Amino acid sequence: MTRAMAPRTLRQLALYILSGAVIIAAYPPVMRRFLRREVFEQVTLGMANAVAITAGEVDTWSQVHRVQALTLARVAQLELEAPMLPGRSREAAFAERFGATMDSLTTVGDFSAAWILGRGNVVLARTRGAGEPSSTVLGTHVHRDAEARVVIDFVAGVGDSLAPHVVLRTTLEPGFFRRLNPTALGETHTIRSSILLRRGDSVFVAISAEKAGNIVGAQAWPIADAPIPMRLALDSSVTRGLAMGSRGAQVYYATGSIPSLGLPIVREIDESEVLMPFRGQTLLEGIFLAALVLLLAYLLQSLWNAAQLRRERELMRVRDDFVSSVSHELRTPLTQIRMYAELLRSGSMSGEEDTARALRVIEKEARRLAILVDNVLNFSRLRRRTEEMNGMVADVTEEVHQVIDAFGPLAAERAMTVRAEIAEPLHARVDSLALRQLLLNLVENAAKYGPKGQQVVIGADVAGHRVRIWVDDQGPGVPVAERSHLWEPFFRGATASAQEITGSGIGLSVVRDLVVRHGGDVAVTDAPSGGARFIVSFPRAEPQLRQRMMRAR
Repeated sequence: MTRAMAPRTLRQLALYILSGAVIIAAYPPVMRRFLRREVFEQVTLGMANAVAITAGEVDTWSQVHRVQALTLARVAQLELEAPMLPGRSREAAFAERFGATMDSLTTVGDFSAAWILGRGNVVLARTRGAGEPSSTVLGTHVHRDAEARVVIDFVAGVGDSLAPHVVLRTTLEPGFFRRLNPTALGETHTIRSSILLRRGDSVFVAISAEKAGNIVGAQAWPIADAPIPMRLALDSSVTRGLAMGSRGAQVYYATGSIPSLGLPIVREIDESEVLMPFRGQTLLEGIFLAALVLLLAYLLQSLWNAAQLRRERELMRVRDDFVSSVSHELRTPLTQIRMYAELLRSGSMSGEEDTARALRVIEKEARRLAILVDNVLNFSRLRRRTEEMNGMVADVTEEVHQVIDAFGPLAAERAMTVRAEIAEPLHARVDSLALRQLLLNLVENAAKYGPKGQQVVIGADVAGHRVRIWVDDQGPGVPVAERSHLWEPFFRGATASAQEITGSGIGLSVVRDLVVRHGGDVAVTDAPSGGARFIVSFPRAEPQLRQRMMRAR
């Protein structure tokens, strides 16, 4: 590893490590948001079903206890109506017999106290240690006793007002609700079902079944500040959702009600516990995704580096070919110029005819050099895009004839004829020197690829608001597959390779760039004579505009 490569490699390694860390850190939260939406329906639907089951179980439990109270009231009524033995008071015998019965209810049943009330709510019998009943109206009553415990009183009676009333009381101790809530058991730790009790403007948990501790009566909330699940349950809403729960954590919840008690019920489970099994999975997925992305990035970078290396090698090859081609193109005319200049200087020319021929050769090769040098300069300048074309107006007819005159010596060398085919004077929005340069390039290109003695035609006409200029040759033409690449620098088609035609490879590229910089278009198609037709077009201009611009100069 070279010194130049080491910092670059270290930077790439650091970038890979940073990218992997970002993916691993970002993937789990993104997936948790996605999972929150995915598991919401399933979890809340299951909790709503659990609320319905729990409400049904508690409702059945409540109905059973109401029946027990009613049955005891009927037995007491029959006892009071039965004849009494002589020597004993009805009240004493009733209290003795039913006191033992009610004590057994508190021993083997769910009741913490029981009363039998006679006319005027006089206590006829009670369990040991029971004070005065707080509920004497028929029905089921949920309230708090003198010790602030939540109690349920089942009050039942038969007959008229003289018949006895029975009050059976259940005190809700911590954990009492667990056996009435079969859906609270399981592998989860934060799931809980709670029956709520409203007192004035506050709400608290009356009964709860859960694994993680118990909050029965431990906290009261103002209804306006109560957690959303509690507020919805108090409104008798049967709903489910995701919100802040009673323990201050984000929870999935479902709400319902118990008809026999007239109490709301809410079921919660912490979102963190629901998503906990996915944390390890999402972390592993994040690591795997990071490895996959980094591997893909490494492969793409390797492919890009390989492509860059191939491109650099291709550029080096093209540069070498360009230098070799330009050197060859320069060497031939320079050799001719030097040779004839030496002959003239040494006086080796025998007559005026030989001297004139030598001067014509020098002039011809100098023109060829001028075309080549202009191409190289224009190509370099256009590649750098440092110069904007001025968009002057050119007399197309005049420039075509000047090109024909300038190319005359080179045309004579190849025994070719160059003629113009222009029906009327035409003017285009293009710089005169640029137009002359690109036409010389097209004519020289036609001379290279056409046969000796061919006729090259430079034509022009008007097509709408544009001036079309074309150069026709009688060469082999351009294959359709090569026409889109023909304007690229250093491109060599099959004909050039097969016939070993030399050249710098930039002539047509300069033509395209000059035309495009003036807002024109280039194209190549078949010529009517069977060769190739190269077409350039420019915006049309009026002759008066050219005259005004000439005067402005």
